[in-house]
Amino acid sequence: MNIWVIIHTNGSYTDETRTSYFKTEKEGMDEYSCLVSKDTLDYHKEQSTSYNVRLEKVTFGEDIVSEKIREFTYDDGTWFE
Repeated sequence: MNIWVIIHTNGSYTDETRTSYFKTEKEGMDEYSCLVSKDTLDYHKEQSTSYNVRLEKVTFGEDIVSEKIREFTYDDGTWFE
């Protein structure tokens, strides 16, 4: 069984971390795309807050395997993807 996990961190004056879980890759990718949209990134840039979004695929079986699919980071005026 697979699930897609988004870990979303906003490191402003109050550090906020959110985790969302999705049953399908499409749902996870749609949420990831929304969280790295131009409007969302412009907001964090205006607020001068660091920002990170990571999409992972977690496979449950005999072993639990986590694989990073995509990651985006905005920190100190620099974008990393």
